[in-house]
Amino acid sequence: MLFIEKSIKNYKNLRTSRKISVIMLIGIIITAQIASIMSMIAVNDVTQIISEVKAPDGYMKTNFDITNPDDMEIVVPYDIRNLGMYDLTDIEMSIKVKVEYTHNSTGKEMEEEIFSKTGDIDDCKAGNSLEAEFEGGAGDFDLPILTEFLFYFDLNESVSILVDIKLSAKYFYGLIEFTIVEKSLDLTDYDSCPTC
Repeated sequence: MLFIEKSIKNYKNLRTSRKISVIMLIGIIITAQIASIMSMIAVNDVTQIISEVKAPDGYMKTNFDITNPDDMEIVVPYDIRNLGMYDLTDIEMSIKVKVEYTHNSTGKEMEEEIFSKTGDIDDCKAGNSLEAEFEGGAGDFDLPILTEFLFYFDLNESVSILVDIKLSAKYFYGLIEFTIVEKSLDLTDYDSCPTC
């Protein structure tokens, strides 16, 4: 009789543990489905956000006057619209400017980086826009390279001043990281507003 009572008690414990296991399995499946749906929504949000990032957003201001280093600058306006449900965090922008020219004393084709700056941008809350300017001054210029360019570029040959802009950010609690790169933008297309 004692054996039968133990067997019945063990059977009841086994049924209870199976019920708990089934409930836990259902909970895990539901949680995984919710996480999957939220991830798909977040990826869709990121796609929309990327399409709404404008850098540069208008004309860039530049001053390469090496005789007055305090006034040297590059200013890039940007507009980040966060159409998503989560904040954009850890936003970082990087600007590089290079020149392509013919050296007038050697005739050699040159490609040199004259400016480089990387910096953090404020977080952009969900549903908000962030319109501002990313600025760099004399300390961000490579003055020896810029000086050589200004003194030795061949006036009879074409000169290109190209800007690379890179913006990276994190979304969905930092789980999705993305980077937008605009390479070799011709500065003459974005410099000095003709109607300003």
